[in-house]
Amino acid sequence: MHQFGALPAYAAADDEAVSVLVAGNVVLWDEISTADPKPWKLEVFDAARRWARHRGL
Repeated sequence: MHQFGALPAYAAADDEAVSVLVAGNVVLWDEISTADPKPWKLEVFDAARRWARHRGL
């Protein structure tokens, strides 16, 4: 997701730190969408999974 590179904190983070963030995001949204499967929560979970796949996680 190239647009995040414009954010100073994201641009300064090393690759491992970003991968940890992305992996944690998937776990978080999996739990949230499982507990309350509203469509928008499922969409955010799907976006988190796509980001992880994009990064090869």
